[in-house]
Amino acid sequence: MSVAGAPDVHADDAGRAETPEPGPAAPETPAQTGPVQPVPVQPGSAQTGPVQLGPAQTGPAQPASLADRAPYEVRLRPLEAPDLRRVVELEQVLFGRGAWSYGMLADELGGWGRWYVAAEPVRPDTVGPQDVVGYAGLWFDDEVVQIMTIGVDPAVQHRGVGRALLEALLDRSRAVRAQAVLLEVRVDNEPAIRLYEGYGFTRISVRKKYYQPEGVDAYVMRLELRAADAGPGPVGA
Repeated sequence: MSVAGAPDVHADDAGRAETPEPGPAAPETPAQTGPVQPVPVQPGSAQTGPVQLGPAQTGPAQPASLADRAPYEVRLRPLEAPDLRRVVELEQVLFGRGAWSYGMLADELGGWGRWYVAAEPVRPDTVGPQDVVGYAGLWFDDEVVQIMTIGVDPAVQHRGVGRALLEALLDRSRAVRAQAVLLEVRVDNEPAIRLYEGYGFTRISVRKKYYQPEGVDAYVMRLELRAADAGPGPVGA
């Protein structure tokens, strides 16, 4: 799984709570879930997500302008097949050698128990679907949700998009009455770890050399969902 690395989130606002290849590491016998409904995300206070662990950057960090740090307004909608070419581009930027291919993403999108969501810019002067700036997905096995990936375009990281995607996954997990949410994160991805801990995730184990080809260990993190948090259930259930 992977919010640059999973979830590890491509850290600023992305990452893969991911397995090195698509396919959850823990859940078995996933159940099918209903379609996601578009949800407008309104800008609030500026927020940051996990740290970008994609290609290494050189040179001193430059201070972001106030405009760059302002929340980036997006609309959440179902991730669809026409979005995959754009997602492949983002994968290559965010995850490098660990990027999922078009075929792997297509298998994920159509997989049993999967639920994927896209974030697109809100542009009042533009009609129709926009190129996605973020995407995320999960696998539900009738008991536990496994977060598969979270990725955000580096151009809009640190502006709340990754956080909005993570919250959409958690809302979905409650709606399908999952008992808990699992994810993996690189042990060196401190910003992503802090983000997850802020939402109540705790570290439960370490997976040695989980992220390949780098051979980096992963923390397995778990969030227990209370019965009181459960929503009315998935659409069409």
